[in-house]
Amino acid sequence: MKSKIHLATKEYCFIEIEVEAEKNDTPEYLVEKSVLVHDKLALAINQNEGLNTLDWAKVRDTYILKGDIDPLDYEALNKWQKLVVSEVRKSFNKAKRE
Repeated sequence: MKSKIHLATKEYCFIEIEVEAEKNDTPEYLVEKSVLVHDKLALAINQNEGLNTLDWAKVRDTYILKGDIDPLDYEALNKWQKLVVSEVRKSFNKAKRE
């Protein structure tokens, strides 16, 4: 039994990985294994995009201190960096309500 993972890297580009089941693997386990492989690959791909460590630290710290982010900086973030900004925004909104 095999599972194929089709992961987009850029526009019109992708990586396809086959995950093969071991002898006693159940279909459910193969799905879980495939999801883990997919998530690790997606993280590795997204680490090469976005702001470098120094620029990310500046943008992140400025956002946390001032609550504002330049739209051009936001567009340059990778998915993980945008997730961090989103979580901080949720915290800001919760603090305003309380």
